[in-house]
Amino acid sequence: MRVTHSSVITRVTGDERARECNGCQSIEELLKSVLEKVNVLPDLNEKIVGISKTIGELNLKTNRLDGEMKATKNAIVNIHLENDDVRKTMLESRQLMLDIEAQNKKTIDRLNSLENYGRRENLIFYGIPEGKDDERENCDCESHD
Repeated sequence: MRVTHSSVITRVTGDERARECNGCQSIEELLKSVLEKVNVLPDLNEKIVGISKTIGELNLKTNRLDGEMKATKNAIVNIHLENDDVRKTMLESRQLMLDIEAQNKKTIDRLNSLENYGRRENLIFYGIPEGKDDERENCDCESHD
């Protein structure tokens, strides 16, 4: 294979116009084009470095946010556990309150019964003569139901 100036320039620049190279003027134009492209490389390099830096910053922020999300998730799990404990304690307290209310009702009923039992000796009947203290009263009464 024969290597010509135009084939070398075509390979270097990727510009097919190099095949039309018939003189130095075309070569000069192609070299200027190559130089312009080479001069752009530092700018591209700066942009790539800037993009890499931005990507690094975004990765740091993403990692920080991921950590915050995990901490928030753990806090929510702890809140759910505490909520379950509070709910359990509340149910136990409710049952205890119901037991105390039932016991209180029994105590009130017993107190009323005892008060009524104590009062039965204190009944006063008007129109019926009382007996003497050492004498027992006997009454023959008929009950009409």
